[in-house]
Amino acid sequence: MENLNKRFREGDQQAFHEIFDLYKKKVYDIALIYTNNRSLADDITQEAFIRMFAKHHLYKEEYSFETWMYRIVVNTANNLLRKQKWLRLFKDDKEESYHIGRSNIQIELGEQSVDILYFVEKLPHKLKAVLVLKYYQDLTQEQIAEILKIPLGTVKSRISLGLKKLRILIENDTNSEENAGYEKYRKRIT
Repeated sequence: MENLNKRFREGDQQAFHEIFDLYKKKVYDIALIYTNNRSLADDITQEAFIRMFAKHHLYKEEYSFETWMYRIVVNTANNLLRKQKWLRLFKDDKEESYHIGRSNIQIELGEQSVDILYFVEKLPHKLKAVLVLKYYQDLTQEQIAEILKIPLGTVKSRISLGLKKLRILIENDTNSEENAGYEKYRKRIT
């Protein structure tokens, strides 16, 4: 991997293609969770790899390649979401749905195990970002702090607050008489 990173930093196009093949699914999954929109996730993935290639000379070997890459993906997603913000005002809930496999966050609810991707989508962006990087990409808190350029304490508090808000969302949904939200989602993905 060190050799691949070095070749990439030196501008080797073959190394870039290998990195693309190695990380395209991870980059796309992050973009999809951030946006809940397949075409926007495709745009973010494409733009992130273009930026990586254009800025290959800025990658420093003393840092983790994945951390550098995730930082570019997060910045690209945030930039495109800012540009697309006005579109979300007119978004149709029936527009598009997706499923990214099972998450690493499972909550036991009585005898039922709940895949919480449905509920993660409902969190504020700052909380969703840390939970996605922590539980869907298996990054350490230190890596998340470096990627998001926030203090480690902020990462820890956002993870804690995000998990508390998830519990509240799940309890409210499962205690409601309709129990419509998660059950509709579960039927859609099974």
